[in-house]
Amino acid sequence: MDSFINIDNSAYEELMKLLSSHTEYNCVALKLSKICCSRSKVDVFLDEIGEHEPLVKFKDLQIKYDDSVSKAFSSIWLKYENNTFMIKCTPIGNSSCQSNCSNHCCSYK
Repeated sequence: MDSFINIDNSAYEELMKLLSSHTEYNCVALKLSKICCSRSKVDVFLDEIGEHEPLVKFKDLQIKYDDSVSKAFSSIWLKYENNTFMIKCTPIGNSSCQSNCSNHCCSYK
């Protein structure tokens, strides 16, 4: 697993169940969220692997992400608890604040 993406075993098992139920997808994708205030800074969804995309593997789970994710965060932790996925993203400096955020939105400004 890439050093900046970490997944607990419960999240791994749940993601593998989702992928086995949705055979049209073959990986989990991480993408920078376009809305920083009301949601997680990173969206997690099922997707297909394309050419030349950064890809890491955790056990049998393939995870792709775009460059904006690795440039914005020094670490990403994904866990599954109480029937919910939770994600913690540690920003690099103030890179997680996008231009569409207000000054009151991001605590990193």
